[in-house]
Amino acid sequence: MKMQCSIAIAVVFGCIVVMQAEAGLTGGSKEVDVNDPEIKELTAKSIAKIDALMNDGHSHELIRVVSASKQVVSGLKYTLKILVSGEGHQAVSDCSFIDIMQRFARQ
Repeated sequence: MKMQCSIAIAVVFGCIVVMQAEAGLTGGSKEVDVNDPEIKELTAKSIAKIDALMNDGHSHELIRVVSASKQVVSGLKYTLKILVSGEGHQAVSDCSFIDIMQRFARQ
């Protein structure tokens, strides 16, 4: 009986460890597919924000999304690294968003 309890406890503990490993660390950053529709939407909004902040009359275009990740904080934090072009040059831009859908809904 004691042996069966020990085995059951070990199996349950093993399942919990595997579930935690698959889910990633709590609060840890997780890579996201750069082709995910949500990432594409955030990228388009990032380009619009870059244009608004630069305020130089030139529009910027996305060349490619270099990387994307998300992290659970008090909401979701997305971090994008995007390669953009504008006025004959290219630059990599790091963009971070927290609770992005709520912030853009308010604007």
